Amino acid sequence: MGSQWNENFASGINEIDKQHRTIFDIINLLHESLKAGRNQEELLNILKGLVEYIKSHCDAEEELMKKYQYPGEKKHSDDHTHYNLKIAGWYRRAGLGTLIISQGIVSDIAEWNLRHTVLMDKEMGTYLKQQGCR
Repeated sequence: MGSQWNENFASGINEIDKQHRTIFDIINLLHESLKAGRNQEELLNILKGLVEYIKSHCDAEEELMKKYQYPGEKKHSDDHTHYNLKIAGWYRRAGLGTLIISQGIVSDIAEWNLRHTVLMDKEMGTYLKQQGCR
C-alpha cells in the first residue's frame, strides 16, 4: 500500500511540506517497484534512499522544533527516533539477506508516514507558523 500526498496533509511550513511530498514519492516508488516484481537488490536501493531521506527530514524538523522551542519536541523527536531505528533495522537486515522487503514492510512505512505527517507534523506546523516560521 502506497499513499498519495494530499494538500490536506500540509503542515504549512514550505520546506517541510516539500520534503513530505518527496517521502510520499519514495514510498510510492518502493510500493510500485515491489508490485512490479523488482528484485531485492533494487528494492534495497530504494529503501536505502528512503532511510537516508527520512533521517535527513527528521533532522530538519528537529532543528526547527529546537529553534522555535516547540513544546511537543520530545514526543515528536522520540517518534522520529523510534521509526528511524525501525526502518534502518529493516534496511540492515535486508542487506544481510535475513529479511525480504515485502508488502507488509512497505505498508508499515506508509502507515507510519501518513499517521506522523497528519497528526504530529500538522500540530507542529501550527505551532511553528504561530511563531513566525513559514
